[in-house]
Amino acid sequence: MEMREFGGVGMRASVIGLGRDNFGMYRDAGRAIAVVRKALNVRINFLDMAGEHGSGLEESLVAEALAPRRKEVIIATKFGQAEMLGLKDGSLVFSEDQTRQGASRRWIMQAVEESLTRLKTDDVDLYQTHVADPETPREETLRALDDLVRQGRVRATGEAATFATAKDLTPRKRSPPPMV
Repeated sequence: MEMREFGGVGMRASVIGLGRDNFGMYRDAGRAIAVVRKALNVRINFLDMAGEHGSGLEESLVAEALAPRRKEVIIATKFGQAEMLGLKDGSLVFSEDQTRQGASRRWIMQAVEESLTRLKTDDVDLYQTHVADPETPREETLRALDDLVRQGRVRATGEAATFATAKDLTPRKRSPPPMV
């Protein structure tokens, strides 16, 4: 498997990753674990998931599949989106609990601890904002993520979705350069 530098923090990732995409909600546990182990056996070492998928079941299944092989993989997980509780009549059901979503410092710190516990690890290799949170100042989110890196709980941070808002994307009138 071809590997590449990842994140500028000394990690090498397989060019093919395994996106867990709600294993806990759509696949039985045995099959989910078998898929993760097969990926490891063919040297896929980048595993992407989210704490809010299946109320954390996705991360728990990955932890079970990894067992003693944790140090062989790059674990990428996310926070911020409303928790996916399951399916009802073929549609996803999301939690309405506003305290368990977003990108506030309080929620980031709680969410990372929950993810670390489910993943049975001391650190996450890549911790990502799942969706933009217009209610939380960007600086608060970035400071919390920076603190997690400084604490050694997270090795690298990223965004699964953009922080850009409509205002950020609106073309601005530029002043002409000064004439000399």
